[in-house]
Amino acid sequence: MSKMNINAVNVEDTYFFINLVYFDLSENEIKIEDLINFANLQTLILSCNKIQKINLSLEQTFNNLDTLDLSFNYLTKESISNLKYIPMLRKLILENNELNELPENMSQFQFLEELILDGNLFQSNNYASSFWYCLASIKKLSYLSLSRNNLRGIHTEKLVAGNFMSLTIIDFSYNIVENQHNLICARNFKSLQKLIITGNPFAMSQEHKGLEMEVYARTGGIVVNEEVEKYYLKQKNDKIRLKLNSIKQGKLKMMILKKTKRLFYGNRDALDYCQTY
Repeated sequence: MSKMNINAVNVEDTYFFINLVYFDLSENEIKIEDLINFANLQTLILSCNKIQKINLSLEQTFNNLDTLDLSFNYLTKESISNLKYIPMLRKLILENNELNELPENMSQFQFLEELILDGNLFQSNNYASSFWYCLASIKKLSYLSLSRNNLRGIHTEKLVAGNFMSLTIIDFSYNIVENQHNLICARNFKSLQKLIITGNPFAMSQEHKGLEMEVYARTGGIVVNEEVEKYYLKQKNDKIRLKLNSIKQGKLKMMILKKTKRLFYGNRDALDYCQTY
């Protein structure tokens, strides 16, 4: 029921959907409180619903909800705090909510394993140490995505030994980390398997070898630095365009345009259009 322009729910009707476990209501204008009678719901997608406030309680909540997507809304830290009443919540997506703070009671998310905070407004300011303290209080957190914020590193002022013991993957891509030493404390996260640093200034200049060695030596984990394509730096003469010319008897005929025309043949599955630079 995505993109249906729904702005109200008849609560009495929701009692009849006792077997519903997955519900995609993205791009509507629905209040999460109107859905609590979907008793067996396990996955709920409410992205792009213009949600600002959430009012849940111990008596009014989702007892079986495992995954909740609230991306692209306008949530406050007070609203996020009320999500603690969802007892079995394991995955929470809060991408692009213009958040710059988290509630102090994140420790009450006792079963939360995956937290996606991409595209928010978290930054390395006076609140940064409290931000990391809040994250560290989520005991079962195993996957943390902080991509596309304004963070310069991991702030350790309030962290202690034993924090982030369950954390296996950190996505720190496309922040503004300028020095690998600002992420070096990730080596202390004993379960860490992967640290993604793509798109940070120090990663783009390939200055991450020390971090890579430290993380591997301490945890056995890897540091991922995928190549960032800089299309704007490439000259027109370097451009290669692949066009689909014909499909015949399972063979694809592609034309490559680069000063002179050359033909290549292959046995790939259907390829509608491919363009590389």
